[in-house]
Amino acid sequence: MKPLLVSVKHARILLGIGNTKLYAMLSDRSLERRKIGSRTLITVRSVEKLAGVEIDPDAFQRKIAVNDNNPAYDLAKLKKLTDLQQFLRDSDR
Repeated sequence: MKPLLVSVKHARILLGIGNTKLYAMLSDRSLERRKIGSRTLITVRSVEKLAGVEIDPDAFQRKIAVNDNNPAYDLAKLKKLTDLQQFLRDSDR
């Protein structure tokens, strides 16, 4: 079954865009958002409309799983964290 709403991160993955572009599309209402508590979620219907294709539920699950478990992404986060830790150590001196 296809979800009705996806996170901002997953909408970016599906559309292949960055945060800045995604939030610009939310501002100009190219994409529909729903707030649940403090979470911003994007309607799958608006992602499909923007992309001009219907999302296959199985392909959606595979794409999300691949990106959520992407070791290159984890290494990039680790590198940023290491850089931040080094910066903080240097600034304490």
